[in-house]
Amino acid sequence: MVSYLGWTAVGVLAAFGLAAILTIGLPFLVLAAALAAFLAWRGVTGRGATGLALGGAAVAGYLAWLNRGGPGDVCTSAGASTSCTTEASPWPFIVVAALLAAGSIVWFAWLGRRQPLGE
Repeated sequence: MVSYLGWTAVGVLAAFGLAAILTIGLPFLVLAAALAAFLAWRGVTGRGATGLALGGAAVAGYLAWLNRGGPGDVCTSAGASTSCTTEASPWPFIVVAALLAAGSIVWFAWLGRRQPLGE
């Protein structure tokens, strides 16, 4: 299970790095590569690597949460000031998150019938 969580962390870092590549994404991609190299060096591969997809699902779910008021302009008021932002529809992010999470869990379970967790 530790290998699954480790690879999930790699997936979160990589997916967030790709989603934010134009701003702060590069350091997250470097961290993802370093953690992946560490896990591979320690021999933590195989079945646990299916956690990569769950990491991507977590980032897609976070993006859906950030766009929960969309699609369109969303305005908030705080005292005398009002600020507006344009948000995307959260549904594509929700669909991607659900597919990645389900795929990761099913793939993990299917491989569990074929190989032990540490391999």
